[in-house]
Amino acid sequence: MSAEIAIPRTLPEPRPRRGRPTNEVVQQRREEGLFWIARQILRAMTDAERAAILLRVPDLVLTQKSGVLTEACQACRFTDGVGYIAARAAATSATRDEDGRMPEDTLRQLEFWRRGLVALAQGGPS
Repeated sequence: MSAEIAIPRTLPEPRPRRGRPTNEVVQQRREEGLFWIARQILRAMTDAERAAILLRVPDLVLTQKSGVLTEACQACRFTDGVGYIAARAAATSATRDEDGRMPEDTLRQLEFWRRGLVALAQGGPS
């Protein structure tokens, strides 16, 4: 009782090669893996939109994700955003005095960057 196995005489058609993904697809995949606020910064069309986004980020999130947010701002050439993130990160990690107050120079620097972003978000020069 030997049963012969039928072997197909033709091979299945090979799958067509898809090729390399386009630059747009690569960028989209890279953005999808990013922190959602960084994605918003990258997708914003103007510096005013980016400024409005950064002004709403809580201190804890900004401190924890400052590297990713800074990279997103750098990718957009949004240097005001980079300065603002650096100032806020410095302010949140600054040593306080005996009354719990932040150093004056740190406060002045933070307020300088905050006012700049507020002006941008409200339609000032970009």
